[in-house]
Amino acid sequence: MTELKVAFEEVRAKLEALDAKAASLDASAPGQITGNTLDTADSLNELMTYMEQMLTRYRVLLQQNVMTSEESINFLADVDQQLATAISGTGNGPEPV
Repeated sequence: MTELKVAFEEVRAKLEALDAKAASLDASAPGQITGNTLDTADSLNELMTYMEQMLTRYRVLLQQNVMTSEESINFLADVDQQLATAISGTGNGPEPV
């Protein structure tokens, strides 16, 4: 039988730290290059805009993944507690059919 061992509090602490870092991620690009008529300056401005959009999307996805991971950890902890209660016989356990 396969056994899954999870240090719930350690995982929650790591997820909390990751969420804080994601929230503090500065997605803003440097200011636009102005007063320059070179095509390269226009290309750089366009690239900076894309970079800012990409970093913003990355931050949102990272925060969504952290939230999903937290929900999964909470679910695993609940199931673990229910199983422990059912095995030890201290709870009602599942209702017989």
